Amino acid sequence: MVSAMNETYKQFQKVNSLIGEFLMRSVLENCHIKRFLFTLYIAILSLNTVLAQTCPPPVTSTITSYSNTYYPRQQ
Repeated sequence: MVSAMNETYKQFQKVNSLIGEFLMRSVLENCHIKRFLFTLYIAILSLNTVLAQTCPPPVTSTITSYSNTYYPRQQ
């Protein structure tokens, strides 16, 4: 199953690369503003991907956080 997922991911990367090449050649060829906006868009997408993969900050909880709960053998 992992190899099938890896193969699918490789195919996705290939298609994504082809789409990127097409956009860079046809749409953004001679227009600096479009090229800048496209680069900014890709940077924002990349940042969102990185932020989505990071873990939230750890939250500590102790027994004293729940004072109304009985914990046997802990005094």
